[in-house]
Amino acid sequence: MGEMTPRERLISAACLEEPDGVPVQPELWDDWTSVFFEVPRGSVPLWKLQIKATNYFKCDGWFCVSLGKSQEEVSAVANIIRLEDGSEETKLLFRTPRGDLQTVTVNPIEDAGFVKEGLVKNLEQDLDKLDCIVFVDPWTRDTSQIGEASRCGGDSGVVSVGVSTSFFDFWAAHRDGGYTQAIYDFFDYPELMKAFHEKFSDFAVETAQVILTKTEADEILGTGANASITNPKILEEWDAPVIKRVLKVCKEYGVPFQCHIHGKCRECLPTMAKTASEVSMPITVSPLEPPPKGNIDDWEEIKQKYGHQLCLRGSSIDTLRILAQGTPKDVEREVRSTIIKAADSGGLIVSGEGEPRHTPLENMWAYIKTARKFGRYPISHF
Repeated sequence: MGEMTPRERLISAACLEEPDGVPVQPELWDDWTSVFFEVPRGSVPLWKLQIKATNYFKCDGWFCVSLGKSQEEVSAVANIIRLEDGSEETKLLFRTPRGDLQTVTVNPIEDAGFVKEGLVKNLEQDLDKLDCIVFVDPWTRDTSQIGEASRCGGDSGVVSVGVSTSFFDFWAAHRDGGYTQAIYDFFDYPELMKAFHEKFSDFAVETAQVILTKTEADEILGTGANASITNPKILEEWDAPVIKRVLKVCKEYGVPFQCHIHGKCRECLPTMAKTASEVSMPITVSPLEPPPKGNIDDWEEIKQKYGHQLCLRGSSIDTLRILAQGTPKDVEREVRSTIIKAADSGGLIVSGEGEPRHTPLENMWAYIKTARKFGRYPISHF
């Protein structure tokens, strides 16, 4: 076998095939890239910074893009307030044809933002208004950024385009009261929730069809899931049916599907494997995180149980304690351990979860060079 391009290597692994080597794909989000390239967070599209970082490290790139805006979108009036601690509070007022909705978010200086006030306060009154905001015809959305990412990224990685497939996370993000109130809603308003879930599912399928018809996306990224909060029963009832329908679209177009599930996702893997088996199409599950953020602590067992249905994307690197605070030797040990336990016969992508912004450069190099050195097939177990 000749040397593969990063794009070929990643797609091969996602299809549960054995590429020329284990792909190594650090998860370089805007926290890390904005610090490394010294640009204000959000001032440059994430995929552009990811391409730049990939070219620097010579790793297997992951270029995350979203569908652009539509002229049919409901515009919002923003009111930004600077708080005493330096963080920003943003109030967005959406004036829909069916009435107004407002959300409030807080963005700390050096941390991820959070929702202080959700759009939906009164479920029975606000659902129709939310329709106008979130279910904009995907065929009217701008796809130019996806095309540009494909051209700029070339064969150095995969262009991964997001489709919201977790109804639980979607609903919690828009519901005032977040996850707790979302769970109450499933029990208190079952018929309303089922009807809205059907709209969400149809919208996810159509969005995937738009992306795969109009662009050269390499992968559909099922976004929005927090396994540390999601009960496996909620996943099976509310999220898996959506994932299954989108997975069928990916199979039709011959494009890999990745399901991004943060946190303690071990209990979610049986449902993911079952869904993949029912469609006869692999699912890439990421980011498989070790304790304490996650609960993937036995890669050999995970590979044996689910390696025939799932491409495993992650590693045993604790990004906060090992990658950000450990030594290159510590990083090498964890990367090599993951490869020895889970790389046989393909279906592994060595990655992490949101590499911390102040990760030492020598640890990043150890991360990538170790995967390149010990990830060549056939895998040596010594």
